[in-house]
Amino acid sequence: MATFLRDEKVLAADVIAVQEPWKNQLQHTSHQPATASFQLLYPTKGVRQEQNQESDPPPPGVCLFVSKKLDPSTWSCQLISQDYQLLKLRKTYRDSDWTDLFIHNIYNRPGSDTLERLRCELARRPHGEHVVLGDMNAHHSLWGGVGTKADTEAEKLLEITNEWGLELANEEGKPTWTRNDQASVIDLTFVSSSLVDRLIQCERPDDVEHSSDHFPIRTALDIKTPAASQQMRRNWNATDNKKLVQKIEENVQVKDLSQADTQQIEAQYQELLESVQSSIEDSTPWAKPSTWSNSDFDDECKAAVKEVRRLRRRHTKTQDPFDWMCYSIARNRKARLIKKKLSRAHRRRVQQVIEDGPQGMWRLAKWQIARTGVNNSNFE
Repeated sequence: MATFLRDEKVLAADVIAVQEPWKNQLQHTSHQPATASFQLLYPTKGVRQEQNQESDPPPPGVCLFVSKKLDPSTWSCQLISQDYQLLKLRKTYRDSDWTDLFIHNIYNRPGSDTLERLRCELARRPHGEHVVLGDMNAHHSLWGGVGTKADTEAEKLLEITNEWGLELANEEGKPTWTRNDQASVIDLTFVSSSLVDRLIQCERPDDVEHSSDHFPIRTALDIKTPAASQQMRRNWNATDNKKLVQKIEENVQVKDLSQADTQQIEAQYQELLESVQSSIEDSTPWAKPSTWSNSDFDDECKAAVKEVRRLRRRHTKTQDPFDWMCYSIARNRKARLIKKKLSRAHRRRVQQVIEDGPQGMWRLAKWQIARTGVNNSNFE
């Protein structure tokens, strides 16, 4: 996953559906190198089915990466099981009305009831448009090519797709899984019949490095999804104060309003407002926020980073052990400083939420939803 999720062609996608993701042994999460551009949707930790069950539940078989280019208020994700995620997002086609698209991310674990769950979810949305994809662990000549022996899982999957009008998008006979001299087609994509005419491509991109025995599948639909809008703001720290004061003094004219009526006062107010606004436009540039920006990363942190980079360049040039020692000391000092700064800022925000009471918790919840989308929500 490491090389796959760093490929520019992969990061251009709106949604990345992963089956059998890498599991972090220290935390309940997966590998996420693209935090600036994608939101990771990793299933919550499973629970044991029985109290006397000694073994832990299997690790999640699926996860989703949703691009932050999409408006987070227009999509939501429902966790059906540890091997089944259902993503709902708004879409339109050539300026028609906005409708919902349901993306089913599935890992059909051997011996599981995932396909029956798929049947139930499709039955709950009989008029919706669906994309069903994932590692189906099913073999059939319809997608595996001539000579492929059909198994029970494939027959069950075909029964479900035929019942709900889903069309196979895979290229017949092109392997999606290889290991040594073995190959098969088990990573499948099905789309609703109403989406077939809008299917641009569904192919195995051999130009993408994936470092896995499963090949990625690139699927593109001719649809439009709502883009996240970013509100413009002024970079007040870069204000030229001298120029601001000068512009205000030039534009603002003080008048005697002791005998003025309401209309004159209102006109003077509008004139003052326009003068101040014009002065701000001339003296304060627009901010250019970066996806990596952090308001808690203050000037002291930036100075520490610059110092470490300077010492590293000096050691690269001289290869002197003393320069390496100076670089190591500065690097460790920088790490401690940044950790302390960010921890204190987080504690301040938590304390502020506590002091604000329920209203502060509500604002925090709204901010989280607006930032990451509505995850693990129930929808029809």
